[in-house]
Amino acid sequence: MSNALRHASASHIALRLEEDGGMLRMTIEDDGTGVDGPPREHAGLGLRTMVHRARALGGSATIEPRPERGTRVRVEVPV
Repeated sequence: MSNALRHASASHIALRLEEDGGMLRMTIEDDGTGVDGPPREHAGLGLRTMVHRARALGGSATIEPRPERGTRVRVEVPV
């Protein structure tokens, strides 16, 4: 959410949290400038750290462009 406000010029940010079958799912979507794919090695630490932490917890994280505009971040970890 910080990236959307600081770097993407987003005017709207949506956060959704769900628990289902022992998995916690978080989705963050914004209407900012978007990303062109998953974080690369030269990207800032924030998004790469999020992916690393989700994997360390036995889960996953994806960062992708939204079809209409902006970015979608999905994190899923076991609870």
